[in-house]
Amino acid sequence: MCIRDRGYTVGLCDLSRGELGTRGNAERREIEAKTSANLMGAKFRENLNMRDGFFQIDTDHLIKVIEIIRWCQPCLLYTSDAADERSSVDLGGHRINKKKKQKTHS
Repeated sequence: MCIRDRGYTVGLCDLSRGELGTRGNAERREIEAKTSANLMGAKFRENLNMRDGFFQIDTDHLIKVIEIIRWCQPCLLYTSDAADERSSVDLGGHRINKKKKQKTHS
């Protein structure tokens, strides 16, 4: 059963436009983003327009993430797997998870 079928709203947020992608460019990623949002029945898809490949754990980047989380008030937040730290695809999820772990231990 799809989460939408249970009455939940689906929304998506990209950290960047994917301009450093090895198989495409930002324009192609935008088309893919719109297509996938339509297939998932997403009510919204936002883009934080961070510079692709240069995410930092700093105030400016974290404020953008915090603002979108506060705006959509999710009951479920899914990020990339971050299992492979060498993969730029998982870098966003890794950084979010890393920051969460740092806050937990301090």
